[in-house]
Amino acid sequence: MNTLMQEYFLKVVEHMSYSKAAKELCVTQPSVSHQITNLENELGFQLFDRMNRNRITLTPAGQVFLESLLKARQEMEHAIGVGRELSSIGQTKYRVGFPIGWELADVIQDTQKDLEKQYPNIAIEYEMNTYSELRRKLDENELDLILLVQPGMDSLQGYDITTVNEVNMLMYFGKRHPLADPDNPQFSDFKEDPIYVLPEEETPHNEGTNHDYFMTHFLTPKSIMEPNRDTILLRLASGKGIAVFDSWMAYRRYNFLSYIKMDRVFPVWAVRKESHKMPAVQLFLNHMKELPTMLPEE
Repeated sequence: MNTLMQEYFLKVVEHMSYSKAAKELCVTQPSVSHQITNLENELGFQLFDRMNRNRITLTPAGQVFLESLLKARQEMEHAIGVGRELSSIGQTKYRVGFPIGWELADVIQDTQKDLEKQYPNIAIEYEMNTYSELRRKLDENELDLILLVQPGMDSLQGYDITTVNEVNMLMYFGKRHPLADPDNPQFSDFKEDPIYVLPEEETPHNEGTNHDYFMTHFLTPKSIMEPNRDTILLRLASGKGIAVFDSWMAYRRYNFLSYIKMDRVFPVWAVRKESHKMPAVQLFLNHMKELPTMLPEE
């Protein structure tokens, strides 16, 4: 069974038509029929039911063969990717970016251990950055993969997006807040407070979803835009206002902050170009999938 037979078979399956397959392959219909017949003779069973002149269908044996062929081709592509990584001289380094504030030191250490065992000549470099910088660097091939929480999906057209985990959202406030009880905080304590938010380009659609959530708790906080997370933390430390961050941020360990766990969970996306689907990077993503929704505080 040669590659040409496989390609003709898959093209016929795609269109369920010999003539349409031939047209796309830029060959004659008899050429397609000849390759399929040779493949069936080699396999020893019929792949297509040709009883209906207007429409062909896969036989049960043909369906099993199709599934096995697709699986074998996928495994072959994986093996080729691994082989290229292990033999490559110029592509031994991959670059992964994630949001400022995430605590991923343990994941990085575990990934490094696996890399040393399975891909000793492969290295992954990590960096933290703002959402806009992560996007820019991915667009300009300065990063091979980025991790995001709730980006604007419409702005990520053309990329491969995989859900690798999910995170809770937490509403933060300063322990010096005049009304809040840090040991038993309630949403109603903050009905007069503003909510500090980042610019839209840093957290696409986040302001609107936060507003909708707080409306269900009878809160209508006024949004005040701040340039970065550090400025927001300073505002909270002064004892007034609230802010929403995901549960992988390190802020739960800050002794001047407290929080309320919100019943909102957002997916964590790995975003990359199709050409950057390398097995070594998948090690990192596999460890990401094992993280709890809320990282331990200690």
